[in-house]
Amino acid sequence: MATINDLLAHATIYMNGVVNRTSSSNDGRTRILETAQDLIQLAYPKLRLLGSVTLDEAQLRVIMAKGELSLFNNDQNSLSAPEQEMLNLLGRRKTQHDRTTLSDLRDHFSRKPYGWSTMAVWCITALLFKKGKIEAKNAENDLDDKGMMDVFDNNRTWLSTLVSPQLEIPFTEVKHLKEVYLEAFNETNPYTEAKEVAMLFREKALTQQKGILQLLVEGELYPFLKALAPLADLLHKLAMMNYVELYKNFRNYEDELLDLKETVYDPIIQFWHSEQKNIFDQIFRFHNDNQANFDHIEAPERETLSQLLKESTPYKGDRIREGKQAMDCLAEKIRDKITRERQLLIEKAQEKINELNVSYEYLEASKDIQDIAVRPFEEIITKAHRQQYIGNLKSDRNSLSELYTRQLNYMVDNKPTPPTLPDVEDPLPRPTIRFTSIARVEKEVRLNKTQLENMEDVETYISKLREAIEQKIKENYRITLN
Repeated sequence: MATINDLLAHATIYMNGVVNRTSSSNDGRTRILETAQDLIQLAYPKLRLLGSVTLDEAQLRVIMAKGELSLFNNDQNSLSAPEQEMLNLLGRRKTQHDRTTLSDLRDHFSRKPYGWSTMAVWCITALLFKKGKIEAKNAENDLDDKGMMDVFDNNRTWLSTLVSPQLEIPFTEVKHLKEVYLEAFNETNPYTEAKEVAMLFREKALTQQKGILQLLVEGELYPFLKALAPLADLLHKLAMMNYVELYKNFRNYEDELLDLKETVYDPIIQFWHSEQKNIFDQIFRFHNDNQANFDHIEAPERETLSQLLKESTPYKGDRIREGKQAMDCLAEKIRDKITRERQLLIEKAQEKINELNVSYEYLEASKDIQDIAVRPFEEIITKAHRQQYIGNLKSDRNSLSELYTRQLNYMVDNKPTPPTLPDVEDPLPRPTIRFTSIARVEKEVRLNKTQLENMEDVETYISKLREAIEQKIKENYRITLN
């Protein structure tokens, strides 16, 4: 008795009303499997467009990551039959003003006559996207490679991700944008596809804008950098345009962009990375560090430095050279003045030490008290060698007289008590002698006016000063005169 397998092996198989002679196998099971394949091809005639290429998730990631664009032929620039089918559909729907989502593509190509799997649809979509033949948006945002891969991975975004043919941009516009790119950024744009050219332009504009913003942070120290703000605003505006808007509008901003680049950006950047910038910084530090010294010298050059630091274009002409000359001149004046004031201070401090050394109070004091009395003057001398401010040197010199008086009083206060001899009556205590300066006595003179206007005023002042001096003498004060 014949088995079912034998019967199937010799049976006549009809498909679509016609005898199917494709399978010649003598095995019934094999004939059924081969006929099933024929049935699929009959139901989905355009499935064969995919050929034998494996279109799965791994292939999708290779396409998006590495740009593997020649799956169906060896020419990456030409379109395969599956790609052309999808591009034709998108073109028809756009002509009909129908929006196309990823879900629409999946649904269309999974039905007859295609029967493509979801991953196959995504792979074909990815090929067109990477070749710059289509563009995709989600929530009105243009998608880049990463964004496109993200929506492929997230089925919740398939319905909201719009796909459309890339706008046909005239070659002349693409070429002109590349020329502007070269002039604006001093490098060539290697791409040829309109979208890729525009996307690189946007990326470069955004990168340069960020660099300018970093410079603008220092605008308070370098006022001339503020001139870069309009260029930063313009670059941001261009970077925020999608590629279609960029092609439509870049000619409106071309002249402004290139003018700002040539007259503002290039000179500033060249200056910023040059030796002139180092000189400018030296002038800036010198000007700030010596504000206190300028008041003690004849310094008309000071205005030259102030104007240079506020200048909107210090990098033009001979401004830096002139500023360097003014700084060097001022530095020499300050150096000479500091040397002179330091010498005067040290000489006067040493003079006060010598006066202390021969004073009766010093000679009577113990060694420890003597050292303490002299120490402040020695410290002033030591500090004078390091002091870089003229005003401080003058102030220390003017304070020496008061310090001298104060140290005399210190030695009086710490005068050793003479020993008491047994069986000898205590001598009457001697009045304590104090010291004050003539400057302090003068401060005690009070007049009803702030200036001497005539001889009568002079006589009145001298009389009152004499009274004050006499009163101090009666109070056992000794008055130092300098």
